[in-house]
Amino acid sequence: MSIPITCCDICGFEYVGACDCPRCAGQAIEEETKTVSSYQPLTVVDDETACPTEVLIERVKKSREENGDLLQRYHDLWYSSGHTWHYTHFLGVGMMKCPNDIWMYQDLMSRLRPQVVVETGTYQGGSALWFAFLMDMLRINGGRVLTVDIKDYRKTWFVQHPRITYFNGNSADPEMAEAVESQLPEQGGRLVVLDSDHSERHVRDELELYAPMLRVGDWLVVEDTNIGWGVEHKVTLPDSITGGYRCSCGQIFLSNAVSIDQVKCPKDDNTGDRGARGGVQDYMDEHPGEFVQDLLSERYLLTMNPGGWMQRVKECEHV
Repeated sequence: MSIPITCCDICGFEYVGACDCPRCAGQAIEEETKTVSSYQPLTVVDDETACPTEVLIERVKKSREENGDLLQRYHDLWYSSGHTWHYTHFLGVGMMKCPNDIWMYQDLMSRLRPQVVVETGTYQGGSALWFAFLMDMLRINGGRVLTVDIKDYRKTWFVQHPRITYFNGNSADPEMAEAVESQLPEQGGRLVVLDSDHSERHVRDELELYAPMLRVGDWLVVEDTNIGWGVEHKVTLPDSITGGYRCSCGQIFLSNAVSIDQVKCPKDDNTGDRGARGGVQDYMDEHPGEFVQDLLSERYLLTMNPGGWMQRVKECEHV
């Protein structure tokens, strides 16, 4: 005898009998009676209705303000250590991301349920695979991942997935962006992730091309807004995985220099490149009100994308 399973029209979850998730059960909370101090950590995981958004935002702000120096030191240690983000894998495939951010992506996708994810900066394909598997688990019918890289770094057949389409080329090339846009479905949410060249100019060019593809309610994530160039360039020995030299600014590159003393980071040109964060700030200044930067996406306190988690709230007026 088979048990009937139904998909809820409100939350999208499957259930037997009546859907009893908090959203569908109508578990309303009287927000006017709540204050920041009234919410204390519990020994259980709260659902999304347990605490008003503004209270959570104030909590995040307070944690950052009271522990700014500690958080900065932890970020510097985590980012500069040789055993953290560049040894991160999903199912054996490298993805070079902070686990906090990886987890935030699944949180975002479970809420947005995007019909398509557009990613620039494929690298080995680990993050594209992550997005594809999340779509599998979320049962997003027809969901696709469109990912672009100027070079093919994939090392294993396992990164092939029926949801993933790989594009080879410069993500900041208008013709490449047009090719990607031609593959976008008309219906459903969209998520764009910019994670290729993190220089100010490249990120700015990508934003002009890909941000207009998003509609109100869609999300844009600009990665590695935590780094900038033009300040310090300390080169270390070749990385054991990539074979390239690593600079304190975050750049990985190859060099034919005889000794490390002769190695110079290609970004060390004294141009004052502000990196991805500068590109985001310039775009936001020139496109006011189109996106809001979401602080709740940074609630785990350590993120490589500060100010880079954004949701479109107004239609693009600059197309």
